[in-house]
Amino acid sequence: MNTILKNILLTVNTLAFMASIIWIIDKPNYDSIISALVLFATLIGLWITPSTDKSALKQKQKSGNNSKNLQAGNDINIFKDNE
Repeated sequence: MNTILKNILLTVNTLAFMASIIWIIDKPNYDSIISALVLFATLIGLWITPSTDKSALKQKQKSGNNSKNLQAGNDINIFKDNE
């Protein structure tokens, strides 16, 4: 997750969590408690999720002079036909 986006989400989620705590104090019921628990779980999830740098997502591949490269974003299987 991008660092700027993560900081924005943390800020918005923190403000919403504080609003839900005020809601619990004002009117304690299941809606306010569930809202606070979900926002708290989201804060924990955002806090433990590592920030990714776009430069770390690049792929590099080298080959010899008489070879072919196949590059995929995931696992790839290559089957050779026996003719």
